[in-house]
Amino acid sequence: MGNKISKKEKQRREAEAQAKAKKKETWSFMLMCLVMVGVMWFVGYFFNGSELQNQPAKKQIVSVEITNTKFTDEVKVFTTEDEIKLAHSALDLVRVKHKEVEGNPEPYLTLVYNMEDGTERVLQIAEGAATWDGVTKPLVREKMMIEMMDAVFFPEFVAAEEEK
Repeated sequence: MGNKISKKEKQRREAEAQAKAKKKETWSFMLMCLVMVGVMWFVGYFFNGSELQNQPAKKQIVSVEITNTKFTDEVKVFTTEDEIKLAHSALDLVRVKHKEVEGNPEPYLTLVYNMEDGTERVLQIAEGAATWDGVTKPLVREKMMIEMMDAVFFPEFVAAEEEK
């Protein structure tokens, strides 16, 4: 007689077992989602490259000097807040792969960010590579990035080139 389990106790144990199973399913699902997000991030990071590291804050930039030897030897100097904001956004356009490039390719687009502490941060774009903080890495989507920078910073030359 002492071994008999009441109907209520049996129902309680079954409900408890179901709750444990549901909790286990929930944790398994959450872990699977986390793993998938990690895999997607890794694949995106591997194929899309990364942004330039250690970008200066817009507020720290006093002026930006831009040259494009493909069009002219003229140096454009940006000093207004809007121009500096535009030149700072160019840093976000540059996506690089994760390996370093051997040698020092000849740059044709150079952006010199003059900082309020008197230092300079230099971005140089060469054929297939970008140099930032002295480190040269291969570019991702080079053609698109260069065409956008040319159109934004040197529209008069792009227009003249299209007329030909």
